[in-house]
Amino acid sequence: MRKGDELRRDLRVISGTSQLQGRITEKQMGYMNGLLGKVLGGGQSGDVARHQFLEYVFGNPSSKELTKADASAVIDWLTSGDAATEVYAALEAWGAEHGQMELPL
Repeated sequence: MRKGDELRRDLRVISGTSQLQGRITEKQMGYMNGLLGKVLGGGQSGDVARHQFLEYVFGNPSSKELTKADASAVIDWLTSGDAATEVYAALEAWGAEHGQMELPL
């Protein structure tokens, strides 16, 4: 399992080396957001977590602002490997960057 910063780096590298060009399509956006919803849960809290994840990885919380290459990198990652656990590492890293501290149990 990768740490949040490793996941961000890897997804950015994959996106940056992709041959895909242009803005995300509606179909890609729906598929990617649906996959993220399955991992993060639905409802308002899932939407907030999705926006935090996208902001952490790509610097923008809106899936409408992604490129085809960004979306493809996320979709490929979500459909293979450790996405269910790695997404939470990215969210923890987002929180740390925004001054949220982890509470000891």
